[in-house]
Amino acid sequence: MTTATTTAATTFARTSTSNSLAENKKIVAANASLFEKQNSDAADLLKFLEENGRDSLGNMKQGFMGSLLDYVTKYGYLSEKQTASLRKIAQERSTQKELVSNSKSKHLGKVGETLQMELILDRKIKKFNPNPKFGWDAVRFFYIMSDSQGNRVVYSGTSSRMARMEEGKIYSMEAVVKDHYSRSDENQTYIAAPAASPKEIAKFDGRKRSRKTTKKATK
Repeated sequence: MTTATTTAATTFARTSTSNSLAENKKIVAANASLFEKQNSDAADLLKFLEENGRDSLGNMKQGFMGSLLDYVTKYGYLSEKQTASLRKIAQERSTQKELVSNSKSKHLGKVGETLQMELILDRKIKKFNPNPKFGWDAVRFFYIMSDSQGNRVVYSGTSSRMARMEEGKIYSMEAVVKDHYSRSDENQTYIAAPAASPKEIAKFDGRKRSRKTTKKATK
């Protein structure tokens, strides 16, 4: 992603139902040209939006990225606020480290068991659910973590107790094992939200995990 330069705002023309298709096409093209002049990173932003605003079938995704792609397709530009938000997402994505699958990762504990764990947050991902059943699950966070042995642990949900966790920091937490999965040749342990907020620690202390059995995992 190139360094962005934004010039003073200029009013963009809007398409109208009173215009012919050809007239509206000219307006969109003129807006697109102006948008590129105002933003030195316009080409990179639009490429990023095209790559991340469509699903595997080529349809526009539901959610924020899809709505931006739909807007720029219809009108040829993005507002200053939309551009700033897209630029921030693109810059954050470019600085995220690649997560390499660990084929030596092992499943931890048993389903329904509570584990005391020390985990480093490798990646925090925000995803939009294209078919939410309820308003609150339209957005979901994935916390991809690892213990000192490289065993992958994942939390998926919207618990406020996890919200303050930061990538690259180590945390101590007690959580119930919800399930075991294997993805991309990597064994992953999915956990429920901890009963208490994870506590940041300076380093792994290397002590053995303590366990206690519970009847079932909670969300």
